[in-house]
Amino acid sequence: DSTNAHDCMQQGRDMCIRGWECDCIDAAILENLVAFQQVSALYISLWRLDSGSEACSPSYIERVNDFLPEADKVRISYGLDSQAINMPGINDVANPQLLITGVKFLSALLNDGGSLRDYLRRLRYVVVCATPFFWDSSVLDHLKTVVDACGGHSSSLQYVLRGPSASTRDAQLLTGRQNITEICC
Repeated sequence: DSTNAHDCMQQGRDMCIRGWECDCIDAAILENLVAFQQVSALYISLWRLDSGSEACSPSYIERVNDFLPEADKVRISYGLDSQAINMPGINDVANPQLLITGVKFLSALLNDGGSLRDYLRRLRYVVVCATPFFWDSSVLDHLKTVVDACGGHSSSLQYVLRGPSASTRDAQLLTGRQNITEICC
């Protein structure tokens, strides 16, 4: 299934992945973030994201990024739900390639809009970590509206729903899209 997941990612297909760890998805996102500086990615945790929380952390990207030459490193920022600060050693949230955040912080950023305008315009990948019964689709709907308002293309966003009980039906309800590929990792 990992080859299938990587192929789906490269083909731009939306996916539902049963399980937390699926390094092939993170590898495909990292590959594209390094190759195309004009794209960005968003990892959203549906649980409260505070320091010490690892439910949504794309650990593969973080590990591999440490070994990349300085010129190829992906700019990673964290948006903690408890406060709008970056974790030590993480680049400024104003210009990330990859933003890892919780729903509350994301909602605040979307309401502010201005500080992440360029990031949102470049947004291509949206990875939702957890199961959607914790959350309705209103935050993703708001995200689409703001992406379009910033000059991006919400119709080009590629969604990945990731979680131990994630299902195609959940992904369809959350994204409003019908063509979702289900993968077990």
